[in-house]
Amino acid sequence: MAENKKSFIIYTSWKRWLDAMSNEQKGQWLNWMMDYTNDLNPELPQDQVVTMACLMAQDTLKRDLQKYEARCERMKAVNDTKSKKKKSEVATKSTRNRHEVVGDNDNDNDNDNDNDNVLSKDNDLTYVGLLGFWNKFPSLINHREVTEARKKAITKALKKYDLKTIQDSIEHYATVLDSRYSWQYKWSMEDFLQRGIDKFLDDGSIWVNFLEAVKKNPYLVNKENNQAVETPVYVKDFIKSLNSWY
Repeated sequence: MAENKKSFIIYTSWKRWLDAMSNEQKGQWLNWMMDYTNDLNPELPQDQVVTMACLMAQDTLKRDLQKYEARCERMKAVNDTKSKKKKSEVATKSTRNRHEVVGDNDNDNDNDNDNDNVLSKDNDLTYVGLLGFWNKFPSLINHREVTEARKKAITKALKKYDLKTIQDSIEHYATVLDSRYSWQYKWSMEDFLQRGIDKFLDDGSIWVNFLEAVKKNPYLVNKENNQAVETPVYVKDFIKSLNSWY
C-alpha cells in the first residue's frame, strides 16, 4: 500500500467469485487481503481456489494503487506550483494587451486615488494578467477582454485579498469544477470575485468540503474517464458482512 493510504476498495463485481467460495475459503481470502494491503508479504494460500481469488484481487489492487499514486503526484504538482508562483508570473509584457490598473497621468483623478494604495504602476499586476490567469483553466468560463465590470470586481477583490490569495482561490475553484464533485456551479470571473472567492480560500466552506470528499473517494479528483465508476464497498463494510458467515 502507498504511504498514508489506509483503505482499499472491494468491488461489487467480486461477489460472483466470492459466492462460489465456502465460508472458510472467504475467511482465508480476507486474511490474505489484510496482510497484503498492510505490506506483510503473505504467502499465497494452499487452496487453489483461494489463491486464484487472491491473484485476481491483487491485480486490481495494483491498478488502483497506480491510479492513486498518479493522483497524489498530480495534487503535489499543483501545490508545488502554487508555492513557487511569483507576482511577476501574472504580468504580461505584451504592450498591446497591457492595461495598467492605474491609468495614464491625465486620468489620475479622484476615482483613481482610491485605488492607488492597492494597485500602482510599481506593481506587476495588470487587469489582463489576472484575466489571463483565470483563462488558463479550461474548466472556467473564458473571457476575451477586460470589461469595466471585471475591472471593478478585480479592484474590489484586491482591496480585501492579496494577489496570491485570489489566485489560489481561483485555482481551487477550477480544481473543483474539473472533478467529479457534486458542486459544479459556474460563475463568470466578476461574479466569482464578488460572490465565490471566500468559499474557495484555504479555509473556505466549499474547498474544505471538497478536500474531505476526496479523502473518502479519490475518484472525485478528475474526469479523465467519463464512464461511471463502480460503487465501492470499503473494507470495513465487508468485514461487518463477515459476521453473518460465522
